[in-house]
Amino acid sequence: MTRRLFFYIPAALFAAALLLYRSECAQAAGEGAALCAKTLIPALFPFFVLSAFLLNAGLASDLSRLFSKTKRGFFGLPGACAVPFILGALGGYPVGAASVCALYDAGLCTKREAGRALFFCSNCGAAFTLAVCPALFGGKNTGAVLLLSHLGAALVLGALSAAFSKKSAPKAPAAPLSFPPPQPFGAALSSALASGVSQTASVCACVVFFFCVSAALKASNALGLLSRALYLPLSLFGVSRPLSDALARGVLEMTNGVYALSALSTESEAAKICAAAAVVGFGGFSVHLQALSPILRSRLSPRLYFAGKALHAAFGVLFARLLLFVLK
Repeated sequence: MTRRLFFYIPAALFAAALLLYRSECAQAAGEGAALCAKTLIPALFPFFVLSAFLLNAGLASDLSRLFSKTKRGFFGLPGACAVPFILGALGGYPVGAASVCALYDAGLCTKREAGRALFFCSNCGAAFTLAVCPALFGGKNTGAVLLLSHLGAALVLGALSAAFSKKSAPKAPAAPLSFPPPQPFGAALSSALASGVSQTASVCACVVFFFCVSAALKASNALGLLSRALYLPLSLFGVSRPLSDALARGVLEMTNGVYALSALSTESEAAKICAAAAVVGFGGFSVHLQALSPILRSRLSPRLYFAGKALHAAFGVLFARLLLFVLK
């Protein structure tokens, strides 16, 4: 009963907020739906179809077979752990975390190795950084900067996890994961189209929902409290109050935060892109709630996962600043 209260109380509070702030939530839902129709659907749907088509055509099984032949070839982890990293880069949040859990459940990595993989294998997909972010910000280099800074930060985390891990004796490579056989072209494309529709609808539903959550929290001043809590430490690094307000929205939901950053007229483009790198690196609690489902189901600890996302945000900002300086 106590555990269920963890779900009941926030649900009851949100239901009360929906009633108290009906007009604000309705306006936010319309704003979120407009963002989905104008930017997210045309940007994400083709990428979702392409990644699903590649997976249906046998990419996942081929990658698993390739990397499972190596001994500790991927940051000191079994070679098969490269599969979640690559699938996450293709499919985005939370595919990487779910794939790590699948490896652990299949016995292809130990509990410690799965925890290390969760530290850096759950990442944002190329579709968001290459298509959605440039559509919101408008700069021609924005997508490349965010993608390179995001993946660069993930690789640094992988190197850190290898450097600070306890050394263990290498073991024989495990058998590759068992994936469904590759589909013929027509079936692979048909399934990919259905998967693209489902994934795009899921992302849009999540965005609209968290637009409503943000509106309710803003109207009740709870979002302002979160913004002030972020502003106190971030102000030491020159982060302005408007940026911290947008970052607070990004803590809840990534797309909402990036959209809020793109709408700021008082901040420089470089500052907004660096803040977007932090938002994309962290992922937002909307993503974390989706990732926690397979993590807890596999009885893995989420501590390294959350530590990795916090560090990913910090390293993402550093890489973004470096890339913007180089491209200046």
